[in-house]
Amino acid sequence: MKRFVGLDGIKGLALIAIVLYHCVQQKMPGGFYGVDVFFTVSGFLIAISLFRSLSATGSLNLRRYIPRRLVRLYPALLLLIPVIVSVCWLTERDLLVAIRNQVITVLFGCYNWYAIAGGQSYFEQMNPQILRHLWFIGVLTQFYIIVPFIAWAMWRIRDTRFASLIPLGLAALSGASMWLMYKPGADPTRVYFGTDTHSVGLMLGVALAWWLTRHNQATPQAPRVAGAAADSGSVHVNIPAIPNNIPNNIAEVAAKTTRQRLWETIAPAMSLTALVALIIMTVNGQQDDFAFRGGIIIASVLSVALIAGTISDDSWMQDLMKFKPLAALGRYSYGIYLWHWPVWIIVRSTLPRMIQGPSYSIILAITAILTALAVAFSWLMVEKTAAAQSALEVLVPYRNPVAKQIVCAVVVDIVWAVALVGCVQGLVHAPEKTSVQIQLEQQAQTLQQQKQSQQASQAQQTASDLMRSPTPPPAKPRHGMPTGDQITA
Repeated sequence: MKRFVGLDGIKGLALIAIVLYHCVQQKMPGGFYGVDVFFTVSGFLIAISLFRSLSATGSLNLRRYIPRRLVRLYPALLLLIPVIVSVCWLTERDLLVAIRNQVITVLFGCYNWYAIAGGQSYFEQMNPQILRHLWFIGVLTQFYIIVPFIAWAMWRIRDTRFASLIPLGLAALSGASMWLMYKPGADPTRVYFGTDTHSVGLMLGVALAWWLTRHNQATPQAPRVAGAAADSGSVHVNIPAIPNNIPNNIAEVAAKTTRQRLWETIAPAMSLTALVALIIMTVNGQQDDFAFRGGIIIASVLSVALIAGTISDDSWMQDLMKFKPLAALGRYSYGIYLWHWPVWIIVRSTLPRMIQGPSYSIILAITAILTALAVAFSWLMVEKTAAAQSALEVLVPYRNPVAKQIVCAVVVDIVWAVALVGCVQGLVHAPEKTSVQIQLEQQAQTLQQQKQSQQASQAQQTASDLMRSPTPPPAKPRHGMPTGDQITA
């Protein structure tokens, strides 16, 4: 199966934008556009795998699709959640407010809708939820559920010109919903978290996967003759005669070759232009009307151009996106995304109690180190084994176990068992309110009691003053009543 060169680099750039937006928002105020790059890449990769399965077997092969998606998402989550809840229980219990609902909705893939229903704000920095960033996993999980139906519907009408209109129509509907439902001046979390309003990139990724699949099927291949040099990875075949299905119009083949060469010339430049535009948007973007009434749509379209121009054959953009540090960030982007946010929140809240006045750069450096260690442990001990063998073998290596695998399983078992104990404690004894909120409520109650006491004291003093004062005599009438002899009629 062809591996698309350069996608890891694209994901690495998107991850940098997202992490900087979360941790140093003043430096990257438009970093949230990186999410739309991720969505577009995810939609493309998932759809291309489904279209390949349909093209090869005529089936979606859900028996393979569903386990692969579960293994991709859940092993890392099942390590992250117990560890983070345990650490919060030991260091900063204020972060465990409403943690039970967060954990349940994350595991069921609907945290984004829970956050919307609960009135949470993605753009609030003062009191962030420890698992708030997993709204992204909720949208992605829901997309994993619906995309097989979209791919199947497109495949059913593949011989028409309307197949690509399905994802394009859904993308247009999603973008229009965000545009119309967004209220200027109000918190935009509803349109940002909603699967219905934030699926433009996902659907455009599906459309790109469809166009690429149909292009590969429609592109004519020149017949190979005996002794011809085979391409890299191709099979050398002797063809004694030209088959009947080879196009008999040489001009048609030449024209398609010319179009292909023209595309290979234009594509890298288009991809670079899209990359520059996305960087400008992430550096200068704001959470304003433009972002939710066109900005996210533009970022998704630019992401399609960036992907298409990068994965094109012989594109020089691949050399840029193969830069090893950048590609490494993209390769482990899922783990980095999972761990960086809760680690940063915990370090930011606990480090000032351990070190007097730590600088922001020290907080960021410690966050980066701890995130790298957590991602490495998660990948080497959990995710890699689960993807290559099975999720169960992460804990119990039962098929041809070797010493290294047994040691890794024992380490994971110990870490997970200890974390699970702490997680249970955190879930059971999670506070309903933060200590700051409790303190503010107590102060408000104290002020109210003092106010009521002062009012009662003033009323009592007024009554006492009235009782001590003598009663004034009644005022004399201004005019006396006339006697009878003074009245004539």
